[in-house]
Amino acid sequence: GWFPEMEKKGQQRKRQKCKPEPQYENEKLVCPLCANPESTFFSFQQVREYYSCGVCGLIFMHPRHHAKPEQEKSRYTEHNNDPTDERYRAFLAPVVEHLRPLLAPGARGLDYGCGPGPTLSLMLRAAGYTVTDFDPYFFPDARIDAIRTPANALVFNSDSAAVPPAADSHLMSSPACAAALHAGETAQLQPFDFVTCTETAEHFCNPFRDFSRLTSPTLLKRAGGALAIMTQMVYSDQQFDNNWYYVRDFTHVVFYRPSTMCWIANHFNMDLLQPTKNIAIFVAK
Repeated sequence: GWFPEMEKKGQQRKRQKCKPEPQYENEKLVCPLCANPESTFFSFQQVREYYSCGVCGLIFMHPRHHAKPEQEKSRYTEHNNDPTDERYRAFLAPVVEHLRPLLAPGARGLDYGCGPGPTLSLMLRAAGYTVTDFDPYFFPDARIDAIRTPANALVFNSDSAAVPPAADSHLMSSPACAAALHAGETAQLQPFDFVTCTETAEHFCNPFRDFSRLTSPTLLKRAGGALAIMTQMVYSDQQFDNNWYYVRDFTHVVFYRPSTMCWIANHFNMDLLQPTKNIAIFVAK
């Protein structure tokens, strides 16, 4: 979420003295992105355990701490995402700046995870593009929810076990989504020229499922389709502590290293551009 004031507050907080229970410190978990079964304990912050994958580099919260859907939605309504806030618009502006060279005039786009106050879509429309808002809580669309993901996408329960998905967790809550899944069909959806996903990817409880959807040819055009991700990346282990506002938000469940973005690009056959420290743009080959 967009919380510029939290950085300043974070400097005033003392590091927690608590330690994780031994069984969690020694536990190995399955990575929710690459399915590496040997992900190891990494850090204990905010009375929560975090693990690190040695294959794709993802850092992720122990699933037992994942918030319930109603808790997530309540938290998202607290985000300071005001479309009239010039600071927030300036924060998002680099996404528009770095996407524009990749887009044709009038390109069609989707703002994935736009939240309760869509702003980036307004900025992109002002730049001449057609943009649709999507958010599973605030701007749902059964056609997007019903996009099937690969059979090897895993669902992680609170006991850290990984099981094949019967359906896509709480994102599949609407009757229309359930019906589409039951029928094995996706309602007509024209692939977009570009997809934006800003301050959202850190909320992915199952990032493999979400990136499978984001890069699906049903959602994103092949050969040139652009996916822009904005999230605060982890550039050093020392960055990941209680003073970092990204860690303090209990709805932030995954954290990406630059190497994680490279893994995503390679796995989903995309070219990768990283124009800034917190933006990764994937371009379909």
